[in-house]
Amino acid sequence: SLTGWSDRKTSWCCRNRALGCPATTTTVAEYDCSRGFEDWENLWDSNQRRFCCAKEKKACESYDCADGDPTTWGVSKSSWCCDHEQ
Repeated sequence: SLTGWSDRKTSWCCRNRALGCPATTTTVAEYDCSRGFEDWENLWDSNQRRFCCAKEKKACESYDCADGDPTTWGVSKSSWCCDHEQ
């Protein structure tokens, strides 16, 4: 882990923000962060979200709570936005 970071923080940051991940010998998949960006919430898997957040600062939140009509959101997006947005 990074100096001063707990294992828990390192794990969370690696998993959610692609920061502080331990070096590995495996190749990280490259993603086109422009392709499908208009609907990334539905099109991208968690690996692409982490990659594009880390490399291009795109899709860093689980959902874009300013996008779309809230009455059309699924349960997952509605719950996330209620918990994380004011």
